[in-house]
This record gives sequence, structure tokens and C-alpha cells, in this order.
Amino acid sequence: MEKKSKELFELLDSAYNDPEIKNDVLLKIILDAAGSLEKEEKYEDVVQNLSRNISKNYRNLPEKLTSIYKFIQADVKPLKLNSKELRDKAIADGAMSMILF
Repeated sequence: MEKKSKELFELLDSAYNDPEIKNDVLLKIILDAAGSLEKEEKYEDVVQNLSRNISKNYRNLPEKLTSIYKFIQADVKPLKLNSKELRDKAIADGAMSMILF
């Protein structure tokens, strides 16, 4: 396990054992990320998913999860779409809306 992965794993372990974190959703987020690191999945993919999952549940986060979120933000790549991808997405969205309605 590389240094950043190991450091994140230790933070996740500490958060999992924190008595403040009782919410099952938050515990699952922690376990999923730790499991991905144990399987030696790419660190960038793990932090991308972890950041997204924490963001979805950002209300009233315990301090340890807030610290983890801040720790990984430097490694989360911003979503970059070029103009062709944006156009293709808009066309696909338009096509799907016609099918659904």
C-alpha cells in the first residue's frame, strides 16, 4: 500500500472506531473506502468515490469525516469535460427526455 493510501486507511480506521459516528450510511462509506484501499484499487479512484459519497451526506458530519474530506480534496481531480463531451451529453439528455415523456 502506498504512503497516501496507508495514511487514508489509518484515518478511515480511526473514523470507523469514533463513537461520534453512529450513522449506518457514514459507516458504510468508511467501510467501502477502506475495503477499496485493502484491495489496492487506485488511490485516485478511491478518493474520487469517497469525496462524492461524503459530499452527498455533508450535513452534520462528525469532525473525523470532515478531516478526511479535507485530507483527500487535494487529490480529487475536478471533473473536466471538453466541448464535444458537453455537446454529446446535451444530445443524450435531450434524447432521453423525449423517450421518458
